[in-house]
Amino acid sequence: NAERYFNSAKDLFLPVKSIEEIHGFELRLGRRHYLFNGCETPFNNLSSSNIAANKYCTNKLLAHEGIPVPQSIAMNVEEFHANQLHQKITHLQFPLVIKPLLDGAQGKDVLCNIQTTEALQEFLAQYFKIYNQLLIEEFH
Repeated sequence: NAERYFNSAKDLFLPVKSIEEIHGFELRLGRRHYLFNGCETPFNNLSSSNIAANKYCTNKLLAHEGIPVPQSIAMNVEEFHANQLHQKITHLQFPLVIKPLLDGAQGKDVLCNIQTTEALQEFLAQYFKIYNQLLIEEFH
């Protein structure tokens, strides 16, 4: 798993950095960046595909490299039912967008231009009947 790869790389004094958003780490060798995610290595396409399929991971990796992306948070159904919405979105500015974190493609189930916390709460209640995780981001 990624933790074993990470510890082995550290033992070899390789330049590694933990990346919480992908539950893994980055290894930089020269001009190349290798991302390790869970038990997947960058030496197969599965790791890259899984990171790219996760909109939150992709957003954070792009931001980490200085590419402008909308501010966003990932939220799961348990956090929503525990009434954590307000504390999670405090740094976001309306209008907002809701996207499926993992299951969406080509704009499927993307809801844009949400103007109020009340509307966001109502839409999330409906979306969490379908999805376990959602991305909430600023609308640009």
